[in-house]
Amino acid sequence: MSNKALIAKFFEGLKQQDLDMMLSCYHENIIFSDPAFGILRKEKVFTMWKKILKEPRDLRIEYSSIEADEENGSAKWEAWYSFSVTGKLVHNKIESRFVFKDNLIAEQHDSFFLRKWAAQAFGLKGRLIGGTSYFRERIQHFTMKALERFNKK
Repeated sequence: MSNKALIAKFFEGLKQQDLDMMLSCYHENIIFSDPAFGILRKEKVFTMWKKILKEPRDLRIEYSSIEADEENGSAKWEAWYSFSVTGKLVHNKIESRFVFKDNLIAEQHDSFFLRKWAAQAFGLKGRLIGGTSYFRERIQHFTMKALERFNKK
């Protein structure tokens, strides 16, 4: 399978909320990062996706612009969902960069405008402080605690 097809398979799994399909695309030593979760490794990455697929029951995914060579890849994707903490609707536009190893995704680095996400997820409070390093630290702390609680269930 080409790396471009591997990325498409991963996003099809996400779109269909098929965790097994998604995780089959990842290397056993996967590293993931994004503004809300920070840097995650191995089992925490798996737990993050399990939580994401379980909680927002209205999750909708679209992806596009997949590019890949032997070592690196990229894609754009969008997610629409109700944020579990506030119930507010979020439309997040994300760019993913990938690194491949052993014909699998070894690294996934997602980027999006945290301030824009925060404004949607938290309203006025998010709009005011969503772009600050304080907010980034707090949301990463919160998401790590949420993953720990979810993992204990």
